[in-house]
Parts: sequence; structure tokens; C-alpha cells
Amino acid sequence: MKKLLSIILSIIICAVSVQGVFAESSDVDINTERNVYDDCADFSKVVAYSEGLSLDVVTDENKYAFSGDDTHIIRVTSDAEWLEYAVEPNGYFVFNTAFSPNEELSHFTFESSADGENWTSFNPIITVDDTEPSKWITVHYSLKKLPAEAKFIKIIFGNIGGTPWSPCIESIELKEHNTDEVGFADCVSTKYYNSTAKLKNLGLINGYSNSEFKPSGDITRAEFSAMMAKLLDLNSVYNPASLKQVFNDVTADYWGAGSIYALYSLGIVNGDENGNFNPELNISLQEAVKIMVSSLGYTAVANQNGGYPSGYMREASRLKLLKEIEDLKNEDSLSRGDAAILMDNALDVELIYQTSFGDGQNRYEYDGSTILNRYHSIYERRGEITDVGYASVFAEGAAKDGRFELNNQSYKTGDYDMLQYLGIMVTAYVKYDKDENDYTALYVEQDKNTKITEIDYNSYDRLDDGYLCYNGDDGREKRIAVGTNTKVIYNYKYQTRVGLIDNIDIKCGYLKVISNNVGSSYADYIMVYDYDTYIASDSSKLGGVLTDKYKGAVNFNLDEADTVILKYDNEKVLYTPEYKINKNEVVCIAKSEDGKIADIRISVDTDTGTVTNINSSEQEYTIGDKTYKLSNYFLDTNRTIDISSDTVTVYLDINGNIVDCRGAVSGERYGYLKSVS
Repeated sequence: MKKLLSIILSIIICAVSVQGVFAESSDVDINTERNVYDDCADFSKVVAYSEGLSLDVVTDENKYAFSGDDTHIIRVTSDAEWLEYAVEPNGYFVFNTAFSPNEELSHFTFESSADGENWTSFNPIITVDDTEPSKWITVHYSLKKLPAEAKFIKIIFGNIGGTPWSPCIESIELKEHNTDEVGFADCVSTKYYNSTAKLKNLGLINGYSNSEFKPSGDITRAEFSAMMAKLLDLNSVYNPASLKQVFNDVTADYWGAGSIYALYSLGIVNGDENGNFNPELNISLQEAVKIMVSSLGYTAVANQNGGYPSGYMREASRLKLLKEIEDLKNEDSLSRGDAAILMDNALDVELIYQTSFGDGQNRYEYDGSTILNRYHSIYERRGEITDVGYASVFAEGAAKDGRFELNNQSYKTGDYDMLQYLGIMVTAYVKYDKDENDYTALYVEQDKNTKITEIDYNSYDRLDDGYLCYNGDDGREKRIAVGTNTKVIYNYKYQTRVGLIDNIDIKCGYLKVISNNVGSSYADYIMVYDYDTYIASDSSKLGGVLTDKYKGAVNFNLDEADTVILKYDNEKVLYTPEYKINKNEVVCIAKSEDGKIADIRISVDTDTGTVTNINSSEQEYTIGDKTYKLSNYFLDTNRTIDISSDTVTVYLDINGNIVDCRGAVSGERYGYLKSVS
């Protein structure tokens, strides 16, 4: 009978298709290569602007001189004209501008405001394109670092007294923040984050974009049905149009018909007494619970315990489906985030199957399967990640390129960033591919008993009698217990043990201290990320030779690396040898001793102001109201900051320390070459 039931269920499942999945009916994707917010063909996007501005259309004979935009906003006076825009919550602006090649670049200035009345100056990130001699020079101003409280921004034309029509604004792009978050940005710091992140990476839900899920938004009965159909993997080629219509308000051409009829065929959903399904109504908690409990195979049990809704709610509580949503009442409408939590809670529930029927002989059995492994071939693997590619916590690594080791078992990393979990106890969700007879990582959860402390260069102090000492955010000394066998992993490779060293040498970067058991007497690992620092004197390609302002030509030999991690302003980007480094960008690079792994961070942080205080003993300079340390790079090149200048601009490394200073005369050592023999 069990075999017969399995065959019947397989036939039903394979006979039904799903049209539409969770949130796909309203997907919006702003994470495109070029998302133009304002094409500068009119003033419709601006909040306000000064009178001395005009619109310009490039004539056909002059199009060769520009980078592609045919419409511009230009200044028709030599005054400081300006435009004001309202800040968009879904991204940040990049202003694309053009300068005549016949005049010196005199950049735009920017101001931000929280109320539209009080304005403060703001430094954008500036990049300049390589341009043919005959073309106008294209300059991009990124407002990625805009203060969080800013609601309005002004762009102000500089170059007072210069050519009125140069520079011009070609277009404004709206770019989505690219972060390391594996989940949705609008779920961070909410109870929905873990569930939505897991379901996203397992391929079980979609958002409105890669970063937006709208967890507080409503979810309809049709949308929840689509979510459940995807969860149960009801994907086939059946055409709902050939089905006899079951519900009056769900026709074959309705976007969610496939999902609804798939669930109806399995006895999971039903309609009201009038034969309607009410697909556009928001689903209540008790309705969603009924669908979920039935999907897991517990319909008969719930009916025996009181039926709908009380029996299903009691069964959901027993199965721990209501964790994190216990505060909802039965009739309350479910939010998108609550639906994700309910779905996540169901992933670990053991499925139940009815194996005999009738005359009081109904029998149910378990076989240990869950929604993940039965319908999606996804399995949980718990343990410590000891190797990722060429990175290892052992003197001799065991993994290969594109693979990681967990409990002495090898898995494919796939597209998931496993390197960040080196040395950490985790639960990894891996998908089985029967054709390759191999498993690929989809998602990783850090173990609840693991504690990780990140300490940047400025905070680290010393190793002292069994403790790693550092300064906390409150300025007080903090300590982490370390043992003689605590391993030191230097730039992704095992280096030594704490018992064999007196201190940790680091020039720039940070430490990550890992304790995989909170009850342990000492930490398991100290991960050291130690970066060499450079500042570009001109634009160059990362895979070629970079000319450092004070060290000369440098070749990073990245062609020898098997793994290159690249972050621009703390956002991960794809490395290619052609990747462009712009003038005055600070490049920090940590390489493993064998050169197999290169971790590159590009800093574009600057500050401009007057030097208001100097603490010589601490090598600290205060510019305005902010205090900065001098970096090791700055000290090694024997320079000083001349405080007689009214205004200086400092360039900062990834720790926020001063790498270079412009606008002041720097005292440098020098000598004369008198002869060569």
C-alpha cells in the first residue's frame, strides 16, 4: 500500500505545473549595469535649481566628442549655479559629467541636508575615465558615502569665471548598494533576516530585487500558494487551461492558477462555501498554517485534534512552526516576513506519510525525510570548515580550487563565499547533483556556540601572558584568552601557534579571533589579515604595474594567484587584470605566503579641513573635529603634515589612517646626485 500511495502521489505531483512564484509578479530590479535616474533632458527630476542653467542637445556633428549622452544640463552664466535632488532610499546617485579637454578640471562641489534648509559640504568619490584626445573628459561623482541622515543633495557648478557651458552634467545613475549581505538588505537587524537569507540562497523565495524583500508587506492567498508550490517543487509541464475550473474566481489564465490547482489536487487548499478561492485577499495566520500543516502530511492528525482552525494551530505549535511569530493571532493577516519564518520553520520538520487507510486502520509513518532533502536534494552538514581552496588552518591544506573541507569531507563551494567561514563551526546547506555525484554549497549558518571578535589594527595592543589584549570601543582594555595551541592563520594560511610567538606583527588590517565553543577556556584561531599599502600616482591596471607615489613601480604578480578577492570601498567586485585603479586611490593588499591567495581592498575615503590639533606621541592629527592616526605607510616614507596650510586633504587606508596628504607642503628627505662613476 505504501508503494502504491507513493506512485499515486508521484503521478499527481508530476501532472501539475506552477505558474508564478513568491513575489515574482511584482519583481523590480534596479541592480542593472546602468540604471539612469535622470537623463538630463529636462528638469522633471530636480526639486529645485538656479536660474542660470539650461538644457542642451548635442548636435550630430559634435556627438563624437562625448561619451554617449546626447542631452546635458549646462550653465549659461559664470556663476555658481546648482541643482537640488531628493535622496532615493533604494540606492545612491552617481553624477556623470563632461569637461572640455581645453580647460583644467575644476570639480563640482556637493552639499547634503536633512531638512532642505541647512546644508553641509560633502566629499563625493571621484573617478575619471580614460578619454581619447578629441573627446570631452568624463568625470563621475559617486555619492555612495552620503550621510545616512541626508534627505536632499545639491550639486554646485565650480570653475567660476571659466567657460559657461563647461563642465556639463550628462546623466545621473541610481546604483544599488552592493554589500556582503547574503540576505536582503531591508531585513537586516530584523527577526526576518535569518529566515529570508536562508530561503533566498536555497532558491526558495524571491524578492523585489536582490536586496529588497519588503518583509512588512502583505501577502495574498495566491502569493502564499505560489510560495508553497515552489517549496514542494511542483514544477512540471501541465497546462492549467486543460483542467476543469474548480474555483469561480480562478480561471486558467490567472497568474497563480497553476500553484492553486496544484495544491488543490493534493488536498492542501480549498475554497469557501460559495466555490471561491479569494486569491487576492490577504492570507491569515490560521489559513497559512492549515496549508503548511497539510503540506507536511499532518492533515489527519490535525483533524483528529479538533480540525480547522484549532487542531491545525495546535499541531503547528507542536511542530514548532510558530517560532518567532507566536505573537500573531489566528485571524491576523500574515506579512511577507512572517510567511518566510513559517516556511523556514517547516524545513526541519520530518514529513509524515499515510501508509494504510479505512475502518480505523489508518496508519502513518516517518522515513526521516524533510522538504529540503525530499523535494530539493538539499542536505545539512554540520562541522568546522578547515580548508577553502588553498586556504587552510593546517600546515598542509587538503582542499582544491573551488572546494572546501568540512569534517574531512570535500564539497564544491559553488557561487557561495566560503572563505569567510574558514575555521568556523557551521551548518552548511549543500545540494546534491546526481549526474556529478557531488554536493555544492548553497548557504552557511554560523553555529550558535561560536563567538567571533574582529579587532582592527588601531585597536590591537599585544599578546600578554595567555591573553590577546585590545582596546574596546569605550577605550578600555579588553582581553581574550588564548592558549599555547591557539593557531595563528596569517593571510589565509596556517603560520604558527601562540605558544611559539611573543607578539603578532601587523602593518595594516585586522584580526579575527574565533572561539568555536563558548565554554572553552581559550580561542581556537587568530586569523591575521595583514595588508601592504600603496597609493596610486596615476591610473593603472590592477593586473599590470602600479606606480606608487612614494615607492615607485609595483607589480602585485596577481597572475600567480589562484584566488583574488577584490573589494572597492568595502564592496565586493569581480577582479580582472584590466580592473582600473584611479589616481589617489589607496590599495591595500594581503597575500598568502605562497602567493596563491590575494585579498585586495581599495579605499577611497578622504577628509578635507584644517589641522586643529596634533598629538605627537600618538602620531595623531585632528582635522576639523575628527582625529586620524598616521599609517605605517606614511611613517615609512618619512613625511610630515605642514599645519601652516589653511586646508588639507588626507587620503585614508582601510583602517582610516592617513596614507597621504595633499594641499600642504610635506617635508621630505632629499639629496643631490653629483656624479656617476
